[in-house]
Amino acid sequence: MNQKQNATLGRPRRRMWIAAVLVLSMSLSAFAQTGFVDVEDAYWGAAYIRTAADAGIINGYPTQEEGIFRFDPEHPVSKQESLAMIYRTLQSTGLLQDETDLSEPYAQQLTAGGIAEWARLYAAYGFRYEYVAAKDFQDAGGAAFAPRQLVAMWAAKAMAYESAPAAVLPYGDGAAISDETFAFADALYRHEIMTGDNKGNLNPLDGIRRVEFAAVCTRLLEDAARKVQTPQAARKLEDSLILHSGIVRSVQTESRRFVLEKRDGSTWSVQLSADAAIIADGREISAGELVALENTFVSVSCLLGAGRQVLIGTGVQLRTGWIENLSSEDDYGVLTLSTEEGLLLRYCYDDATLADTTIRKGIDVTLIADGAYVLEIR
Repeated sequence: MNQKQNATLGRPRRRMWIAAVLVLSMSLSAFAQTGFVDVEDAYWGAAYIRTAADAGIINGYPTQEEGIFRFDPEHPVSKQESLAMIYRTLQSTGLLQDETDLSEPYAQQLTAGGIAEWARLYAAYGFRYEYVAAKDFQDAGGAAFAPRQLVAMWAAKAMAYESAPAAVLPYGDGAAISDETFAFADALYRHEIMTGDNKGNLNPLDGIRRVEFAAVCTRLLEDAARKVQTPQAARKLEDSLILHSGIVRSVQTESRRFVLEKRDGSTWSVQLSADAAIIADGREISAGELVALENTFVSVSCLLGAGRQVLIGTGVQLRTGWIENLSSEDDYGVLTLSTEEGLLLRYCYDDATLADTTIRKGIDVTLIADGAYVLEIR
């Protein structure tokens, strides 16, 4: 093997969608007064509440004393309150696309959804930009509490977070997360917005409390600020490659879900996107064929971005073919390998990838890969 050659990766510029940077002038631990009579400084969520209140995302309730407000941090948030806070979060980050009141054109949906007059601006915006749907209010109106999994879906869609071909969650109650919201809960987990409780559960059907929503909004603000303050053209490899290993358990072919039991005994829930091709050991398989992998140790991997596919391998893979296409992200490259079997497989590589040839389009190669990551190219 010749000495490793480092591929030069381009850094294309991308349009920035965030128009304003929220500068957090103090760390969360440095906040003192919360501004609410029922939130003490020692309360675990005090810093989140203060940040969200300062950004205009949350409001308190008036008390009998003038100028004194309460927050009711442990009280569950209603669906329409959730929509108001998501709207204000978008507004604070500069992500709000239109401040026009769209209540009139969506009057029918708002009435059918039982949305109160004060919340119609926020819900109508959600309808317009398609992170809210009429079915979200079928069981109960806007005043009903908002389940955590529904909030996760609304927030991920509103923030335009990318869903992964393979969504993977560590929650003990992952099986209780609905098929519709699973990938969005995964997106918020990957962005460290919603990370579960201290028992390792999401509690997807429970109503989200006001303090929890304040924490979610604060993390969304910080995430948006980071993207603007560090305007890198593309994502890093560590944020793009999803790679997990373990024994496949409890396959549900219809929902394309299974449990991955890791070496440390922890169990992670996995859901494969309906639009993703499933490649197992170099062969494209159907969701129904996942059953054959039960009780087998595998690696499950995928890349975010174009090309929706999940690679499932029972070991380190050796692949032969030619490089059909090359692209670059920030600190890594992506190659599309055209295999002898007629498959187009996407792999990523970086400066740690051993190569005894110049990586370029059109050449015949043999590569050794751990999931979607190339260890060596010959």
